[in-house]
Amino acid sequence: MERGNANHPGERALRRTRTIFAGGAGATFAAVAVLMMLTPAALGGPSTAVTLSAPYKKATVILSSPSSSAGCGSYVAVKAPFFNKTSGIGGFSGNASTSWCTTSTNNSAISEGKFQVNLPISVSSTGTHTVTALWDTVARGSENLTAGTCTGSSSTLYSGCNRWAKTFVYGYAFLLDKTSHKKIASTKWPGNFAYSSNYTSCRYTACASSGSGGSSGSFGGSFYWAWYWNSTAMNSTHKYVLQMFILGGSSVELMTSGATLSGASANSQLNSATLGNDEQLVSVTIS
Repeated sequence: MERGNANHPGERALRRTRTIFAGGAGATFAAVAVLMMLTPAALGGPSTAVTLSAPYKKATVILSSPSSSAGCGSYVAVKAPFFNKTSGIGGFSGNASTSWCTTSTNNSAISEGKFQVNLPISVSSTGTHTVTALWDTVARGSENLTAGTCTGSSSTLYSGCNRWAKTFVYGYAFLLDKTSHKKIASTKWPGNFAYSSNYTSCRYTACASSGSGGSSGSFGGSFYWAWYWNSTAMNSTHKYVLQMFILGGSSVELMTSGATLSGASANSQLNSATLGNDEQLVSVTIS
């Protein structure tokens, strides 16, 4: 899809608006949700909903990059995780790769980014409320796997090889009542991922393989989605914090257990931070 100048504010706003109304069933659902948020005021009636949007001045942000490698695996953190409270935009970018090295039975790598946004919220009345955190994920990921040849041993009863490549972005969230110290999980967001795998099991030299995802996979585009806390009992005298976690990355693994592997390799990439890709907290509505 032609993106124009993704860094121009006008183009960025226009791109997001187009995505809501022309992005398919998921985007249509998000558009309906946005319109529902605006309906009371649009009709001129009283509105009990409060909507927060950037800048999120009271938010606190925690960043981490739990990346690692083994054997001949390697990773590159292209863009470290970040979240800008002024714009409400964050992201991360990285890649991982490995080829088979006979010096190690585990050749693997993972490049991962994670940011946590803690946003204080409150309610003006004690009772049942609904909290909605609306996000826009613009991310691209791809992975490739060459399974190679796994050979069993004539002297080992059971042996095998495990190979996979994965790229992913997902998240989870909680509503924390700091007064009562209770934590309520949101609805689920499954995220986006691509995954290819191949597993070979051998009985002596007789081997059989199975796998999923073929030899490559990818995802890309703009995805509007939301976390909901529906019909939640909240107290106007309590202090609340939305704890929102976004994470993603690339991982690869080539591993053997008593078998011999040759000609195998794997690589994966994720970008949700550059070239028009990002994670945006669009708004938080309390109704």
